[in-house]
Amino acid sequence: MRRSDREVKDFEDAVGIIKKCDVCRLALWDEEYPYILPLNFGVQVSNGNITLYFHGAVDGKKLDLIRKNNKASFEMDCSHNLITDVTAGYCTMEYESVIGNGTISFVEGDDKIKALDILMDNYPAEPGFKYNPAAIPRTAVYKLEVSGFTAKRKMKTEKAMEIKRVIEAFERNGFTVSFFTTSKDAADYLDGQLDDMVIGFGDSATMSQMKLYDKLSSHNTVYDPNQSRDNDEFLEIAQKCLTTQVFLTSVNAMSQTGEMVNIDGTGNRVAGSLFGHEKVYFVTSTNKIEPTLEKAIWRARNIAAPKNSKRFNLKTPCAVKADRCYDCSSPDRICNALTVYMKKMDDIKEVEILLIDEELGF
Repeated sequence: MRRSDREVKDFEDAVGIIKKCDVCRLALWDEEYPYILPLNFGVQVSNGNITLYFHGAVDGKKLDLIRKNNKASFEMDCSHNLITDVTAGYCTMEYESVIGNGTISFVEGDDKIKALDILMDNYPAEPGFKYNPAAIPRTAVYKLEVSGFTAKRKMKTEKAMEIKRVIEAFERNGFTVSFFTTSKDAADYLDGQLDDMVIGFGDSATMSQMKLYDKLSSHNTVYDPNQSRDNDEFLEIAQKCLTTQVFLTSVNAMSQTGEMVNIDGTGNRVAGSLFGHEKVYFVTSTNKIEPTLEKAIWRARNIAAPKNSKRFNLKTPCAVKADRCYDCSSPDRICNALTVYMKKMDDIKEVEILLIDEELGF
C-alpha cells in the first residue's frame, strides 16, 4: 500500500469497517474484462477468518462465471464525507475501505438458512420476520472465504479543520465546547473548575479511564454509582446524583452535525443529563464522532451498547461477541432508552462538552 499511514492494521478495526458497509462489490473473471457487480452481503468472523455471504437468483451470468472460475476479488467502502476549505480552494474525501480476494463456493441444504441469517444480520429486519419457505429453493446462496485483504482509512485528514467544524456545530446548538489533546489535560481542567461542589456521576467508561472520581473526590463531595457494592446501593447513589449541583457523564456517540446520542438501561445517566443541575459536563472523545446523526445512533446501538453489556457481564446476545445490537428482550438489556441531545436543555444554566482527542470509552 503506497500510503501506509492510512492502512488499518488492527484486525478487529478492519472487521468493523466491513460491518459498517452495506454493499460489497464482487469482481469475477470474465475472459477479456473483469465482471464487477454490487451485492448485499453478510459477514462471519471465526478464529481470525472472514467469510462473506451473498445470495441471488439460481441462474444468470454471475453464477456461470463462478462455476468457471471461483476465485474472486471484492471491495467495499463507507464513511464518505466531503471536506472543503473555501479559503484555500481545497477539498478532499474521507472514507474507509476494504479490498481483498478469496474463493467462492455454493451453500446448500440446511446451511442455506444459516447463511441467510448471517446475511440478514447486516440488514436488520422487522421483529418476527420469517423467510418464505417457497423462496428458499429459488435462491442461490454462496460464500467467499477471504484469503487476504487490506483495509484503509482516510479520516480526519484535516483534523483541526474537522474538529473546528464539529465544535462550531455544537456551539450553534447551545453547548459550550472545550477541546483537549489529552485526557490528562481534560482531567486537570475539571479539577481546576470544580472545588467544594456536590457532584453526581453518570456511569461512564470514559470517566473511569480518566480516574475522575479519585481526582475530584479529594476536594468535592462526589456521588458515583460505580462506587456501589450492590444494586440497592447503586440505586441509592444514583438517586442522589439527580439533585447535585453539577452532573458529569459521557455519551455513546456524537455527530458532526452537532447532536449527541446516549443509550441507557436504568435511566439514571440520561435523567441526570437532562434536568436538575446548575451545570452538566459531557466528557467525551473524538473516536465517538460520526458523520451524521443516523450513523451516531448506529454507533450507540451496535458498538457502544454491546461493549458496555460485555463490560458488565450481562446476559444479552450482544454481550457474547460485543459485535452488534440484536434488539433482544433480555431482562439484562441496557438499550431501554435512546436519547438524542439536539440542543442544550432550557433550564440548565450551562452544558459543557469536554472533547478529548484520544480513544476513550466505547
